[in-house]
Amino acid sequence: QRATLANDRLKVLAAQNGLHVIDSDPVFRRHFASGLGPLDRSPVDAHWNPAAHRLMAQETAHIIEP
Repeated sequence: QRATLANDRLKVLAAQNGLHVIDSDPVFRRHFASGLGPLDRSPVDAHWNPAAHRLMAQETAHIIEP
């Protein structure tokens, strides 16, 4: 709960300062719903794997090149 509140606050502050925020949650949920596999290196490492980075790069590209 506390992490969610902090994350929500960061989103608000970013928007107030003109930054675009990409919410990875719905992007990752679509990926999982499609059965396309993991997005991290669990159980060894919880950091994003190349698939997660690729998804976020695509989301970023939609903003940079509308």
